[in-house]
Amino acid sequence: MVLAPPPGTYQNHGASSGSSDLFDSTRSLYIYEPKKVAPIVFTVMFILSGIFHFWQCYRYKFFKVMFLHIVCCLMFTAGFALRIYASHNYTFTTENINVYIASTCLIYMCPPLLELANYHVLGRILYYIPYCSPLHPGRVLTTFGLLSAVVEAMNAIGVAYLASPKVSETKSELGHALTKASLIVQLAVIAAFCALAILFQRRCARHGISSRKVTTGLVTLYTSMFLILGRCVYRTVEHFAFTPTAPGAQWRTDPADLNPIIKHEWFFYVFEAALMLTNSTLWNGSHPHRYLPADYNIYLARDGVSEMVGPGWEDDRSFFITLLDPFGWIWKTEKKAGRPFWETDGVGGKYEGAAYGGSGGGAGAGAGAGGFEGGYIGRGEEADRMVEVEGMYGPARGRESMVEGPYVPMPPKSEEAGDGHPLLARGG
Repeated sequence: MVLAPPPGTYQNHGASSGSSDLFDSTRSLYIYEPKKVAPIVFTVMFILSGIFHFWQCYRYKFFKVMFLHIVCCLMFTAGFALRIYASHNYTFTTENINVYIASTCLIYMCPPLLELANYHVLGRILYYIPYCSPLHPGRVLTTFGLLSAVVEAMNAIGVAYLASPKVSETKSELGHALTKASLIVQLAVIAAFCALAILFQRRCARHGISSRKVTTGLVTLYTSMFLILGRCVYRTVEHFAFTPTAPGAQWRTDPADLNPIIKHEWFFYVFEAALMLTNSTLWNGSHPHRYLPADYNIYLARDGVSEMVGPGWEDDRSFFITLLDPFGWIWKTEKKAGRPFWETDGVGGKYEGAAYGGSGGGAGAGAGAGGFEGGYIGRGEEADRMVEVEGMYGPARGRESMVEGPYVPMPPKSEEAGDGHPLLARGG
């Protein structure tokens, strides 16, 4: 994203440069002649990926987790559609300048939003394995979301100043400074995010959790963050290579002396457009519904196989306090009596029944000796009598094991209640 000089500020040396990417840009918004086919290709690809994202969210009820991917696909589609227009209309007119600014802002603002989508996915993974989470899963989204909002604000202001040739030299310099700062903060946030994910993965290894659901989700997250990191590094190098910030001083020199990352358009399509399209299609192919339940109250029991329905991980503090103190170092929550819900899920109890549901305990009244809050999915060695229990989510049916026997996990198939699915049918 490099703006060509306003008319009259640049003496054309392109004829002597020997570069096919340089042309008479004295009346152009770009230093290079923009490609005409590439923006069409990316417009079509992003809209197809966005349609697929929408269908997946509708089919698997995952809008809360993946809606940002739909938004970003729409923004990329609009940005590249405007770039199609700009590739044919790049002279300095008010209309063309407005199109150029809109296209640049739409494309530039998406990666931080895609990072935010990744924070949401990691938070859901932490909800799924709460006993390995380094912090409250909900704070992943609030903490990193706040940082993303800061990055997005600096991005929006900086790019708006950079993309407009009518701003003063002071605002142009401010735009470069804000954009550089946002990229550096974005790199730091990516590093912190990856450190948190690695810490969580190490805790899973110590607990003996090797579920493919967790592994697949983390590998997809790492890959996505690597793609966003590649784009962020490219933008950082581009902006630090573009000096001095004052366009007039820069463009009085020979364009052939500029950094190649600035004067060649293919860098943009490889390290921005292609990487972000790859990220979008990555989540199409590895959609979270494959390894995460739609209900965040469902979590993986400590045996690493069975899935439970718990009360959820709540935070009694206000949302504002959570933003200010995400780790609870200043305003601490009151410790509730009893053990965490994942430590009372009935695994290993004398009577490992398969009754889904509730706060009862012992054979015939629930799903495990001693009782627990939540649901239990499993089957005893001799499970042949159906019982009804009144759980925290309403009445539920399940089989009662009257003898002590080995635990045989039975994975859930659906979230809908009904006679056809006695394993994970939420009552009520």
